[in-house]
Amino acid sequence: MKRDHGMAIRAREAGPADAEPAAPGSPARHWGHRLRPDAGVTARLAIAGGRPTRVLELGLHGAVLEAGAQPRPAAGRRSRLAIFVEGQERVVLPAELVEAEEGAREWVLRFVEPTLQAARAVIGIARAAAEPGVVATRLPDPAYHEVIDTPEGVRSALRGLVALEAPARLVEGADRPAPLRLAGAAAGLAGPVLLWRPEGPAFPLSGEGPVTLVVEGYNSLHTMTVEPVDRGPDGVLHTTLPDRIVRTRYRWYRRAAAPEGLRVRFRHPDWDELALDHAVIDVSHFGCGIAGDAVRDVLSPGMFLGEVRLAWKGHELLRAGAWVRNLRPLDDGREIFGLQFAPIGDAASGEFDAWHAFVDDLLSPRVRVGAPWSEEAWELFDASGYFNLSGRSTKDFARLRKAYVEASHKLAQAPRQGIIAAWPVEEGLGGSLTLLRVYPRTWMACQLAKRPSSEIPGVHGGMVIRDIAFRVYEHAMKSPDLRWLLAYIHEGPRFTRVIHHDFPLRFIDRGEAHVQKVHAVQVSSRFRAARPGRGVEIGLANPDEMRRIGRLLERIRVPAYREALSLDPEDLDLADYLAEVQGDGLVRGRVFFVLRRQGRARSFAIAEVGEEGLHLFGLLDGVRIFGFHGRPPREEVELLLEAAADWYQVFDKQRFILFDEDELCDPDWSAHLVDLGRADLVLLSAKRLPELMEKLCEVTAPRRLLSEGGGSGGPGGAAGRSDERG
Repeated sequence: MKRDHGMAIRAREAGPADAEPAAPGSPARHWGHRLRPDAGVTARLAIAGGRPTRVLELGLHGAVLEAGAQPRPAAGRRSRLAIFVEGQERVVLPAELVEAEEGAREWVLRFVEPTLQAARAVIGIARAAAEPGVVATRLPDPAYHEVIDTPEGVRSALRGLVALEAPARLVEGADRPAPLRLAGAAAGLAGPVLLWRPEGPAFPLSGEGPVTLVVEGYNSLHTMTVEPVDRGPDGVLHTTLPDRIVRTRYRWYRRAAAPEGLRVRFRHPDWDELALDHAVIDVSHFGCGIAGDAVRDVLSPGMFLGEVRLAWKGHELLRAGAWVRNLRPLDDGREIFGLQFAPIGDAASGEFDAWHAFVDDLLSPRVRVGAPWSEEAWELFDASGYFNLSGRSTKDFARLRKAYVEASHKLAQAPRQGIIAAWPVEEGLGGSLTLLRVYPRTWMACQLAKRPSSEIPGVHGGMVIRDIAFRVYEHAMKSPDLRWLLAYIHEGPRFTRVIHHDFPLRFIDRGEAHVQKVHAVQVSSRFRAARPGRGVEIGLANPDEMRRIGRLLERIRVPAYREALSLDPEDLDLADYLAEVQGDGLVRGRVFFVLRRQGRARSFAIAEVGEEGLHLFGLLDGVRIFGFHGRPPREEVELLLEAAADWYQVFDKQRFILFDEDELCDPDWSAHLVDLGRADLVLLSAKRLPELMEKLCEVTAPRRLLSEGGGSGGPGGAAGRSDERG
């Protein structure tokens, strides 16, 4: 019988691109399995005259029937429902009409306490008659759908897939679906060829024509049609390159193969006598896949399982609520059920910490996080040339070495505020990357450094960058508040430009990216205005001025900019965020200085401060200046900079950055101003993080892969056209 779980399952947004699961006990509009039109499954509902009608959807908890021209029963009525397959009665059970609006083409019925035998019969019918492929409850439109049809885009996508040694399935052109792996690429007589290695027994092709494959990328499915060229003695299939690739993504979190022995245990939510214990096939930060038998286990998409427990080597790793989100058939007749987890009770998300650490090690086994490598990271910054960016040198950063080490240790104890990922090698570190939560909903990548590839034997430099980037971004993806990625980009390394500037440009028209031109000027905290202000007063903004500031920014800056930098009217003071960061032991602050003439506000500066050493180029210590009535004059800019300089001295800051977005300042004004050059402040919606990761796979792949004529070459340009929905 149905159990009362007696637990509070706290809803959690799985990610900007994911759909929410149904709440426990809520009626689902769809019942899991959409049936093939030719399946021959019909039903007779007694209160509708007992006439046969086609079953459109069928699952453990109910069915959707084609209404046809039959009389409309009243919603809420119960009746005897008989289900037939090819005219043969297979199961009879009571059902309640949930939806039956006048003129509706479908009726939705909920089964009323079916017996275990009836439930298994229903699942058996549904599984045999379901449309092929992945079955999911209320499957949303793809979070991302893209058609790649340019030669450059196709080669670029394939480079990323080859670098990942991506798993694939041969779905058309063989006698049966077959698992493969994209093992590499080679130069053939007529051009580059792809090499596909069978993952199971050899499979026979059904003919001489093309074959269709579905290839798993970072987090997307790539469907492509290719022509077989040859079959090697080891069974490796050689094919041409496709002319087009269709990339589709439903998932938010990447998955990793589960280690042997990882089990999930739970009692069936409707039949307490069913104690289920299954091997876990793959894992993600908020879900897993388990192998089972839908009929024997009586599991169906959309089902809320209640509490599940995951254990490995005798240790419980996670206790969580779980939903069955989808299922897909296996070649041996079983299914893989995709589970989505949610926290239980009122505890903080710390209950997932052990699980997340476990999954992190599976996803990024060569990457380490924390502070033990802060001294090695400093040596890496020197060896990689990071200290030479923007005309600087190693000696310019010497004073920050101790602060960097201390800040790294603080950050290691405050993972919700950022992460430093490192790739250890015998000589120290092969690479390092930092990701900081710089505003409540915004994270910024910085301090990417990689040892020259010649110093890391046997490891391609792109692999180092790819793996540490995966690690830091997947850390941010666990934050329920994540909405934006921020980067300051100038002419520099190709990788940084392509990933953090060129890629986001594709999403500007959708409001999912923004580029703001910035002139960066370094200001000494000893700065003094050249002219004294007559009749001028500078002080902190009062409540009325804060409201004016909020209204002005709404007029002159786009929504993406305001949301990402927390400059919407309701976000200006950052009170909750600042209290959280400071509670984690890190310095972070924001003030608004207003310049008034004869008591009337004329211009203002937004000044922010961060932990010393956390960002070595000081981008957490920045000022933005605006005028209430247009461009502020030089005198006002200087006086606001002087007020900001005094404020930074309180934090023992020797310098700060003016983010001059409106060409207000000339560095020649003072010896205390240093021109750092022009850059782009680039914002990208976190909805596009999985797509950013796919692009990262392409850009970091070895350049020699799939180059024209088999020689070396770049990864090519952007994809063809896209139809993104999310």
